[in-house]
Amino acid sequence: MNISELRNVTRRFSKISPAFLEWCTRAARTAARSNGTSEDIEWQEQLESWQRTLQAVTEAEGLGILGRMETGTVTVPPYGDLAQTIRREAMVARQQESRGLESTRSYKCLSCLDSGIAEVWNPHFVESYRPQFELIEREEIDRAVADGKRAAFDLARFDPDGLIASYRYDPATWIADAAGWWRSLADDQNPIHHVALCHCDCHKQRTLAEQRDEYNQGTRRSVSGKKATLPACGAAKYDPAIMPIKTALPYDDLARWYATHEVNETYEWKPEANQ
Repeated sequence: MNISELRNVTRRFSKISPAFLEWCTRAARTAARSNGTSEDIEWQEQLESWQRTLQAVTEAEGLGILGRMETGTVTVPPYGDLAQTIRREAMVARQQESRGLESTRSYKCLSCLDSGIAEVWNPHFVESYRPQFELIEREEIDRAVADGKRAAFDLARFDPDGLIASYRYDPATWIADAAGWWRSLADDQNPIHHVALCHCDCHKQRTLAEQRDEYNQGTRRSVSGKKATLPACGAAKYDPAIMPIKTALPYDDLARWYATHEVNETYEWKPEANQ
């Protein structure tokens, strides 16, 4: 950003904070009296200092950050900290953009993201829980208003395009209730979701499969030579025919599975057998 571009940025900032111009005048006057110079010289030197701070920041980035100040997503700083604030926010935005590009990398396996480990729902739980799941009620929440009052937070501030849906569940603690319900059926039940060795053929899956085979054969050893435990994938093997993938949206996981799978469609299981 050069001096001319910086002037455009400060002019835009004066529209956000009209008192900024008065502050600039007072600051230049005070500096001129202290240094025995003119106000014009002091103001020019102030601009040059800010320009050095912002030399790696583009005018578009600066104006973009001011736009975020207008919408409240970036706090308007003390006037003397304007350049540092713009630079800091620009650097943070670049880092986030870089991470976003990294996150678009392709994966050989979408079930485990090439980690060799898939997090899955316990298929026995899934089959048994279907009638209980149908009793859960879900209602989309108005993001700005809740129960006749303004919500404690305004999600539109962080999601202006309205891409994030918020829901109210009845009961609100349904996932914890489900885990407790499953434990109550028998003392030796496995958890409602767990990790499993993925069904893919990525490099890490092959490594974990070898380690699991060594464990089953009794030949898996730690660095110290002692008998080692199961690898991180655990004992289970992911079977997409009977195991839903566990994501950060548990209700959607189960709803999608129940909508596309009939009761006991893929395998026979009797809850009373306590498998």
